[in-house]
Amino acid sequence: MVILYIVYMIKTYPKKAGFLDLGFFIILTIIIQFKLDTCNQLILMPVLLFAIGYLDHIYGLISDRLLILFFFIHLNQSMFVFYAILCFMFFSLFSFLQYLGFGDTKLITLMTLFYFPDVVFGLLCACILCLMITKKSQNIIYFGPYLTTGFLLVFYLQRFIMK
Repeated sequence: MVILYIVYMIKTYPKKAGFLDLGFFIILTIIIQFKLDTCNQLILMPVLLFAIGYLDHIYGLISDRLLILFFFIHLNQSMFVFYAILCFMFFSLFSFLQYLGFGDTKLITLMTLFYFPDVVFGLLCACILCLMITKKSQNIIYFGPYLTTGFLLVFYLQRFIMK
């Protein structure tokens, strides 16, 4: 059901619809009622991050609704609040100076909140991907797709190497 909502949101993202908000709150209550286990989190996380990266690539915006879903799906995990606050303060400075969008700052902060050690290497991987792929003549670079791709690469490679 959550994956269907994400697909629906990708198809109708620029449009404002009341049904979308109703579906969003229904899914949030389902997630809160049935605390998701690790298997569901490992399935939903890449789908959510793909949707976030795709919407940022197409529209140049990171959806707050998908970030809230990301937060509630991972709510029963341990949190690195101190590192997330430091990360938010550091990247907010880049947002204030307009080097980075505020949606990217929120995405990095959320990933830091739940996956602190992985995010550091994911950011490094995202920067390398961004430097390799983007053209030098581009004025605006949407960093969300690189963030999500770099984080997923590091997250799954770490689990693959550990086994």
